[in-house]
Amino acid sequence: MAKSPTIEDLATAANVGVATVDRVLNRRSNVRPEMLDKVFDAAERIGYPTRVLTARRVELTKPLVRFGFVLHKGAQAFYQNFSRALKQAVEDRTDIRGRATIRFSASQAPDDFAHELREAAKTSDVVASSAINHPSLSDLVRDLSADGIPVLALLNDFAQGDRRGYLGLDNVKVGRIAAWMITTQIRNPGKLAVFVGGNRWHGHLLRESGFLWIGMQD
Repeated sequence: MAKSPTIEDLATAANVGVATVDRVLNRRSNVRPEMLDKVFDAAERIGYPTRVLTARRVELTKPLVRFGFVLHKGAQAFYQNFSRALKQAVEDRTDIRGRATIRFSASQAPDDFAHELREAAKTSDVVASSAINHPSLSDLVRDLSADGIPVLALLNDFAQGDRRGYLGLDNVKVGRIAAWMITTQIRNPGKLAVFVGGNRWHGHLLRESGFLWIGMQD
């Protein structure tokens, strides 16, 4: 019985290193289409199974889309979980070859967000961020959009009118639900205090507006 060709045989036939063949077979991201073709042709010549290579070829016909995410509070469990979910969502896409890069702003200062947004834009086709509301960030989003880099708002609807879209809660509705729960479930009269996280977060202001709207209806 003839011996089945090995990865070493395939590397020799393609005139490349074994490490290169390994990258091709194991779907590493740094494989050029022409290199895949070279290995595929060699595999057909020596009788190496081409099922994986064929699937890889089909995959490389899909457009590559690089996503850059800029979040804050990198040490907080919520944002760590959120970043993992974002990466998984990109990996699960079957219509594109998605690549996700997560960056965390050093603080909630506008300049720190701006720095990370600029860096993300250098290597991304689309950028999304949970940045704060600030005129300088709105200007930056406008500039990035003019350069062909769409920017999406995550969780906090910053740069309204300049961002491409918003992915997050309907914060007015959230405020209304909170007020409705309090007014319908608390039976005893008393004082109520509303704490707003900060004016830098548009969502906080909208939640307060929704909460007060219920109060005004009463």
